[in-house]
Amino acid sequence: MRTAERWNPGLVPAIRKIEGPEQVHPYLADLKASVEQGAAPLIVDCLNCAKGCNGGTATLFPERSLGQLEAPVERRSQEMRRRHRKYGPFAAARGRAALRRLVASRWRPGLYDRACVDRSTNDRRRMPTEPELQGIYRSLEKQAQEDFLDCMACGYRSCREMAVAIHNGLNRKENCARYKELQTGAEHARAGGPLVSG
Repeated sequence: MRTAERWNPGLVPAIRKIEGPEQVHPYLADLKASVEQGAAPLIVDCLNCAKGCNGGTATLFPERSLGQLEAPVERRSQEMRRRHRKYGPFAAARGRAALRRLVASRWRPGLYDRACVDRSTNDRRRMPTEPELQGIYRSLEKQAQEDFLDCMACGYRSCREMAVAIHNGLNRKENCARYKELQTGAEHARAGGPLVSG
């Protein structure tokens, strides 16, 4: 939002920020109707994590409140602005021109164009049998109930959906946050370092 506001002052009221899959998916499902009714924002800023990037699955303190997570980031941002306002490379007097030159040097027409095609009819996933599913869970080191986080860091809504994707060759176990966490902890233990726990 702030990047968009930098280029288009006054744009923030036209942006809607939606955080967390519990809000994002229903919002997107209703978006077409909002557009048709003229009630949709100009830009929808969707964040998968309920507390944004500062409180996602790979962050150090996801249990902290939104205020506790964002206050230090905002303080650092304000401090950097104060520090660079007068003398820094993006000081107020020359910052916008320098930023425009930087963007122009990397810009090419169509850089961010995207087109989508509905390929849902191509979905030929095979459902794993219960023994196959259990084998996938074992390969992910999901043995206890607490290993089934359904955290969606892998891009799926549940550990079960992730296992189905792995079964169909659509994802890899290395994209499971819990698996990576357990692997990192095991590597530290083998190296004689502190064990990382979740």
